[in-house]
Amino acid sequence: MFLTLLSWAVAFTLICLLTLCLACGLYFLGELMEEQTVLAKKSFPIVTGLSCGTLVSLWLFEGFPAWLVIFGLLVNAVYRQVLLQFPNIVYTSPAFLLGCVGVVAHQYLSFKYMDEVWMPFGESLAYFTLCVWLAPFVIVISLSANIHVLPTDLGAGGDLGNGAGNGNGVGSSGGGGGGFMSFFKYVTGSRGGGSLPTHGKRFN
Repeated sequence: MFLTLLSWAVAFTLICLLTLCLACGLYFLGELMEEQTVLAKKSFPIVTGLSCGTLVSLWLFEGFPAWLVIFGLLVNAVYRQVLLQFPNIVYTSPAFLLGCVGVVAHQYLSFKYMDEVWMPFGESLAYFTLCVWLAPFVIVISLSANIHVLPTDLGAGGDLGNGAGNGNGVGSSGGGGGGFMSFFKYVTGSRGGGSLPTHGKRFN
């Protein structure tokens, strides 16, 4: 009995540590995408191309159904249109809304196919990671860059447009309210003191 409780405690601790590592990785990728927007935008075609190439390869070599592969290619084309807006991704744009519907439909159709045709867990995970989750994951991370986009026009009297007044001279792109990086910065204390350490510099 004691060993069973101990094993559950260790499993819970490992899950917490894995979640923390994942959160740190997401935070790092978000910061990197905010600072290297040009490089990030150049890498987006590689992401969608990898997903499309994997889908075509699964159709050619593994006998995946053509309807699922074609749907995946169409969904990735929508993702590509969303990523072309980076870093000014607009949440209410037709491409973004269609992408939201597409990721849910692609997930549902993929699970339905996996329910009919048994596949080992590792192979299923590889399919979902590269063909279903990769491009939406990149889109979610790229949303954080919206907050730090410089405005493209000047208002009356030389003032910055809609983005002026955020305290650091950087305007908002108007595409949305923040992305997941706002949540991380809230947790780390950027809005009034948090429980996690920050990387601020200290001067004597």
